[in-house]
Formats: sequence, structure tokens, C-alpha cells
Amino acid sequence: MVLRPEDRALAAHLIRRAALPVETVLAALEDSARSRRDLGESLVHLGAMDPQKVVAFRAEVARRREGITEARSASSPSAPAGPARRNGFEDDHDTWFDMPKVPLLRDTDPDPELESASEGEIQLAEVREALDEEDDDALTPRPLTAVGAEGVARVGSREWDGLGPTRPSVPAFDARAVGVDRFSGLEPTTLRADVPDVSLIDVETVSSAARDPWSDPEATRLPELAGPYPSGALDETTTREPNEVDVPLEPLEERLAPSGRRMDERYRMLGEIGRGGMGRILCAKDAEIGREVAVKVLLGGNDAPDSMVRRFWTEVQATGQLEHPSIIPIHDVGRLPSGEPFYVMKKLSGRTLAEILTDLEGGDQPTVEEFTRPRLLTIFQQIANAVAFAHDRGVIHRDIKPANIMVGRYGEAILIDWGLAKVLGREEPSVDLEEPRVELLGRYSAAETQSGTITGTPQYMSPEATEGRPELLTNRSDVYGLGAVLYEILTLEPPYLDLGFVPTVMKVRRGDLTPPRERAPHLAIPEALEELCLRAMAHKPAERPRAGELAAELGRILEGAKERERRGREAKARLRAGRASVERWQMLKVELQTAEAEAKRLGKEVPPWADVADKQRIWAVEDRVSELKIDAVGAFEEAEADFLRALGEVPDDREARSALAALYHARFGEAERARDREGQRYYRSLVARYDDGVWARVLEGDGTLEITADHDDVALRLARLEPRDRVLEPADERDLGMAPVERFEIPIGSYLLICHRPGERTILRPVNVGRAETVQVHLSFRSGREVGDDFVFVPGGTAILGGDAIAHGAEERRVKDIPDFCIARYPVTCDEYLAFINARAREDLQAALRHVPRARAQEGHYWTWDESRHSFVYPERSPSGHEWTGSLPVAGISMEDAEAYIAWRRDLTGERLRLPEEDEWEKAARGVDGRFFPWGDHFDPTFCKMKNSRNTPYPEPEPVGTFATDTSPYGARDMAGGVREICLTEVDGERAPVMRGGCWADTGLFCRVAFRHITKPDFVNTGLGFRLAKDVG
Repeated sequence: MVLRPEDRALAAHLIRRAALPVETVLAALEDSARSRRDLGESLVHLGAMDPQKVVAFRAEVARRREGITEARSASSPSAPAGPARRNGFEDDHDTWFDMPKVPLLRDTDPDPELESASEGEIQLAEVREALDEEDDDALTPRPLTAVGAEGVARVGSREWDGLGPTRPSVPAFDARAVGVDRFSGLEPTTLRADVPDVSLIDVETVSSAARDPWSDPEATRLPELAGPYPSGALDETTTREPNEVDVPLEPLEERLAPSGRRMDERYRMLGEIGRGGMGRILCAKDAEIGREVAVKVLLGGNDAPDSMVRRFWTEVQATGQLEHPSIIPIHDVGRLPSGEPFYVMKKLSGRTLAEILTDLEGGDQPTVEEFTRPRLLTIFQQIANAVAFAHDRGVIHRDIKPANIMVGRYGEAILIDWGLAKVLGREEPSVDLEEPRVELLGRYSAAETQSGTITGTPQYMSPEATEGRPELLTNRSDVYGLGAVLYEILTLEPPYLDLGFVPTVMKVRRGDLTPPRERAPHLAIPEALEELCLRAMAHKPAERPRAGELAAELGRILEGAKERERRGREAKARLRAGRASVERWQMLKVELQTAEAEAKRLGKEVPPWADVADKQRIWAVEDRVSELKIDAVGAFEEAEADFLRALGEVPDDREARSALAALYHARFGEAERARDREGQRYYRSLVARYDDGVWARVLEGDGTLEITADHDDVALRLARLEPRDRVLEPADERDLGMAPVERFEIPIGSYLLICHRPGERTILRPVNVGRAETVQVHLSFRSGREVGDDFVFVPGGTAILGGDAIAHGAEERRVKDIPDFCIARYPVTCDEYLAFINARAREDLQAALRHVPRARAQEGHYWTWDESRHSFVYPERSPSGHEWTGSLPVAGISMEDAEAYIAWRRDLTGERLRLPEEDEWEKAARGVDGRFFPWGDHFDPTFCKMKNSRNTPYPEPEPVGTFATDTSPYGARDMAGGVREICLTEVDGERAPVMRGGCWADTGLFCRVAFRHITKPDFVNTGLGFRLAKDVG
């Protein structure tokens, strides 16, 4: 179907004057053909133009067509009516750059291809013709080549002699850089751009024989590339080498002679290995060198269209004269015996970058392992350098995309398909003036882009390339393509999804680009690479870097990446070493605990008066303990140093930060268990410095508390224990209501739970809430009669024992669950013990004398027998001079004496009395929170009865209960000072006495509740007494 004249003219006018994209007009033409609408109605239907504008443009086209017809009639009365064509002679030759009347080199013969063309192709041809007619320059012809009778062809101000009116002759084009035997040893030849491209000389108007430039030696002479680039022809990226020499190019006549001798003799064809839109690729064996090569043969041979021939020759000269490791070398050029032009190049093996990226996107594991991001970026840098090299020699590629990048098996990266290459400065026809056929290329189409079209693949086109005007293309257009390839390397997706040609082109023109990090947030794209990619794909060409700058900047990023990779490797090595040191530190601590326990055991077995030979074993163990302590400190320091060095390499390395935080938290825990406030503060700050949120909850310390009870009528109040004048005192007391109390959050710390039940004695229940700990408290009440007035009730539950590095004989910190028990409020007094002695004396005086308080085990009785009273009495003064009263704690007795007293008391009262176990005593003295003294962690001589409590020449005992501060959380008194107390423990499977607490003559060191000293059952000391315990329940 032939276009309606009005549609034909309107289409040309909209493309030329309304700047409507060619593809939009073509889409409207296709709709018009299908729907029988006219062109204007189809444009409105597709939403490309509103109806008012269509009406206005139709009117303007009508006026212009009428004006053009009148102008032509006035200037050439003999010309037929209607639009003038450029296929004949023009009368007004003055407008043709002062040239005589010459036939324009346009096609005067019918195009044989149109005979079999589709309706769509005929429409496109008609639009092209209409564009010629509609152009204002129809009255002032453009400087196309014309041939006059005198045989001179002109393009602009340049002219060539020897051209007849029927057959043009074009100056010879030297191909020295193409021939394999003349190619080696020559410096790269720079392409020139100050002369017209042969593509501008349409030889079809002269002779049908001239359609194939390869068929006639004269016809194969191409314009010589000589002379500097014309001013303004290249952008600022185009430079010349300082010592560049112009090398004349050798004629091709001999190389392209019809004879197939050279081809048959040198190359043995092995079969076709590929095919594209312009040529097929054959594998051949080079007989002279013995290597396999690739031979590209032009499809169609002598019948190939001029545009394809030009593209084939452009690819030959571009790749042949650009000697670069990433541009495939041309070895030879010639013609097959069948007449098909060919050139010989290196045979490539490998995959295209497009295939690699597709496999990466699909998760192909071997490809993922082989093509890491650094390797892909290195490949890209090689290609960018190749493009920079071409730009420096005045050539742009115009079709840079992943499908045109070959990646070899040994690290080669080759930019292929130079068929669309353009020598900057050459004039090329705009797409809408020559062949308005749009080639739709897919994402990785193997088809080659056609000449005179919108060249390239839409997803990788620069915005200016979508205009279809070659004069707009510069080096920066290639840079945009490089940026698009970089985009896909980073995101594994093309910059623009293939939504169809028109939508994709429109998105490119608008610059509607999603940043790589937004497109693929899961790929952790570095910000520097995204910024470089977006600069390369800037909408305005002037804002894009040069190709060389792009490669250099990527090189700096890669160098930085390599340095970061090196630092990353070093950081990981330091992490491994640090973790090994942590493991060693932990093992050393366990070994140290074992050695310390062994040293303590041997210390009990070997008395102080033993011979040196007997002490060597314990000394060896003690030396081992010292060595282990030093080794443990060293292991900790090594771990700390390795983790810090890892952070020095990679400051934001989360693993190193986490490892340091965990290491410091371990030390923080040690300080907390040791109640070392300075250590806690120091290591807490270090944990917080390196914590990325993992330890925050632990550092905050909040725990939970849940309370249950045997009865539902228990009223509860909770007070936090806060230090006041160095003594822990209840503060912030609050009512919890009645038991049970469901679990609730509570800050870390020590608390006192005050439990009251009607008719029962109030229970004081210490509660310790550790970091992020859940504490469950169960309350069991004991009646006042069961507990007794002289005892305090210690509810069952866990307690922190030991863990005091200063206290003599203290055990390692441990947590133990101790059942309910009662302990006497005070130590046994002299009056209480005197009653026992006198009761025994009435039965057996000699037996009673064995239990009388004394200075030594066998002598030095403090109390004397008064025969007149038939009882023992106190002396008025003690041997040290103090007044002796019955409220003093009894002292100068042994474990055997204490057990005799308990047996008498038990028989007297029927209570289940006994000596306290040492763990019971310690819990009763310090509660459950691991404090060092009954009142807290700080010592003062006035807080308990000890050596320095009074300003007297000599210390002396005082009555029980004198020092109110010396009160435990349960209400027991005098557990830090007064007298040391006999408790029971187990040594080697047997029951043995152990002294706990300090006495009136001790220093503060012995007043610490973790102090312990194992002794013998008959050991007697003037500062040694005891206190009762009893079972309940």
C-alpha cells in the first residue's frame, strides 16, 4: 500500500520540523496501515500528539507544499509541475556553491530491492523521499558530491579530478596497515577526518556496475586519510601522539584482486563458527604460520548493499589500524574465489561478557567463583583503556555493550564488532535522511547494527544516540556505553529493562535511570563505583569523563580495592590469631584454677614447720601458678593486640569489633564478680566502645524478678540497697502487693525483700539481680516458735560464695543453693557457756575442767573453781587487763568444747542445734550478692570489733552487739568482728573445723567474710569462739 500524499508529507514535516522521533512516526504509520486511519488520527490514537497540533501541522504542510511548488515553477519553467526531485538537473546552479549544472549523485534507477519489499519498507522509502522534498534545503541543495562534465567531483570545497559524467573515480585509499605482510613493524596509523567519507558518494547514480566497489580497481579508490583533524571535528578527548608520523596507505588493488590463489594457498577453511547480520565467521588454518585464524566474510559478496560494504570496510580499517591488546588484530584482507570480501583476524576463544553476566545472574556456581567483582572490573578497565586508545586516534565504536566484549580463557578482554565505528569529523547522513529503517536489537543480539540507522542497542545507547543524528555522537557517547556496561557489571541487569524499542528509547532520552545501589541493594555495591558509573552515564555528554579518565579512576578504585582486599586478608589473619589467643587464654585460666587448687591442697598438707625437702612440691606448684598467671596475661594481651591490629587494617570490621567487645566483656565480668568497681568501669567503657549492639542489653543490666509464696496472705515490699556512708542501706522502698508477683523487669542490683504475714515474724529476704538475669524467689515462712528469739531465719536459695582475692584462704567464686536454716543472732556468750561448765562440774569436775576457756589447749584456764560456791567464776580482770563480763563472746575454746556445749544445750531444749556449715555461715554473713563484709564492700574499723576499733593501748573484747553496723542482711550480728567462729567443713572426706570471721585482735584483712582458715579439732585461741545453727522444717 502506498502512503497517501498528505500522510507522506505530514510524516516528513513532523520528523523535520516538529522534532517528533522517527520511531514514533513509524509506529503511527504502522497503526494507520492496520486501522485505515490517516496519520494524524493514528498519532492522536497513540497519544503522541493532541488533535489541535495535528490540525495546525496539516495546515502548515499544505502551505509549505504550495509555496515550494510555486518556487520551483518560477525558477524552472520547463520543469514538470510538482515537487522537484534531486535525481535530475537543477537549473539554478548558483545556489550549488557556484558549481555548473551537474547531475546529483542520487538514484535515478528504480531500486530493484523495492520490487520485493514489504509494504512497511515501501512506506519507509516514501517517507525518506518526502523528507528530501520537505526539507527547506530543497531550494538550496546541501553540499553533496556532484560530478560535472569536466570530470571534477566536489564535496564542499574539496574536489577530485578524473571523474567523468558517467563513472566516478575516487582517490586511492592506502591499506598498508591492513595487509599482514606489511602490517608488522609499522607505527599505528591515525585515521583522519577532514575529507568526506565514501559513504557520501552515491555511485549508484552513475552506473549499476559501480554498485560493488570491489568489482573495479578504480571504483575501490577511497578518499585518502591525510591531514590534521578539522577544527571542531573532535571533542576534547581526541589527541595526537607527540611523535606521530603520517604513514601513506598502500592501494588495495593487488590485495583484493579477483584471483583466489592467495586464499586457496594460504588458508584452508575448517568450517563456519559463527554468523552475524553483516558477515559469517569461518575457522581457517594459516598454512604459512601454522595457526588457526578466524576469517570474516561479507555476506552477499558483489550483491551486498553499499551500506553493508561500507560497514565491512569500516570494521577492517578501524580494527586494522588500532593496535591494542583489547582490540582484535587484523592479519590479512582479500577476496574469496567466489568474490566475497574477507579479512583474517585472530581466532577468539572464550565467552562474551553478556553470557558471563547472564550466568552470574542465574547463580551458576563455577561462573560465580571465577568471575568475582574485582575480576569483572579488571576486564572492564581493559575495555575502557581500549576505547580510550581508539578515541585518541579519532575513532568511536558506537556499539559498546556486553555482547561485544569477548573474555578469553587466559584473561584476555577484547572489544569486538567495529562495524559501526565512526571516524570523528567525517560527515554522515542523519538517520531520517538516508535509510529510515530502525533495527530492533535485543539485549544481547548477535545481529550487527545497520549503517544509517539509530545505531546501537537501546539499553546501552547514549541519549544523543537515540536522536539518530551521527553528528551528535562524540567520544563521550562511547563513555556512556562504557557506563552502561559498568552498570550491568555492578547490578547484573542492564541500565534499562527491554520494554520495547520506543519505551526504552524514551526512558533513555529522559535519563530515567535507577541508581545501581537502589536497583540492586542486596549486592553491596560500593558508593565509589556507583558514583563513577553514574558520572559515565550522565545525561549531558560534557558531564561524562573521558574514557581514559574513566579507566584511570577505576584503576584507582581497584587499587584501593586491592589494598582493602590486602587489608581484609590481614585483618582476617589477625582475627584468626586473636581467636587462637582467646582460646589459649581461656585454657590457661582453667589450668590456673586447677594449679591454685592444687597449691591450696598441698598447703594444707604441709605444715609451716616442715623441712625444705617437704616443701619443694608445693613450691613447684606455686611456681607453676605464677607462670600460668603470666602466660594468661600474655595470652590476653596478644588477643587484644591482634583484634586491635585487625581494626587497624579494617576500621569497620564487625568481626574484630565483636571479638574485642566479647574479650572486654569477659574481663568486665571478672571485675564484676570480684566487685572491682574500677575494673568494671574501665572494661564497661571498652565494651561499649566496640559493641555494635550485641552487648547493649547486657550492659544495661536489666533483669526480671518473679515472686511466689507458700501462702497467699503474704504482703511484700521491695527496697533497693544503696551505699550510704559506705554501708548498704534500704532505699526507694516500694509496695509490691500480695504474693504471688508475676515476673517484672528490674534493674541490676542488690535488693531487700521485706515479707510480712499476719501472726508471723517478718522475713528479710536479700535478692540479687544479675545482668539480664531472671530471678525466681519462693517464700517459705517459719513460725516464731520454730525460729526462736535468739535465732534469725535464713531462707533457702542460691548465694554467691568465695571470690574475694584479698581474703586469706578464700575459695574461688561460686554460686551455691543452700536450703533453709537458722543461725544464732549472736555468738555464744560467756554467761551461756558458764552455765554449761557449771552443769558439767556438778556431774564431773574434771570433765568440766577440760572445757573451761583457756589460753592453750592444756593449760591457762581463764575461769577458776570457787569451792564455796561449787561453781566456776569469772576473774575480775582478764590476763590482758580488761573487765570480764558475762555478755562477752566466749573464747579460748576448741571445736570439741563447742560440740560438748551443743550436745548439752540440745538435751536441755530439744532443739536440733549444731555448728554451722561454713557455707551456711558465709551466706548468713554476706547474704546472696557476694559482698565482702556483712554491711557492704567497704571497711572501716568502727564498723566492727577489731584491733583498731578503739583508741586504747591494747585491743580488748567487747560485749556482743556493741557494733550495730556489723549486722548481716538477715539480722545476724558480729560476723565480721568480735571473735572468730568455729564452723564445719570437709577435708579429705572427714569433718574438720574451719575458722570464719575476724576477732577483737585482728586487722581488717581477717574481717572479710570470705576469710577462712582450717584448723584442728583441739585448737584453742583466745580469739576463737562459736555460734549455733539449727535445722528447721
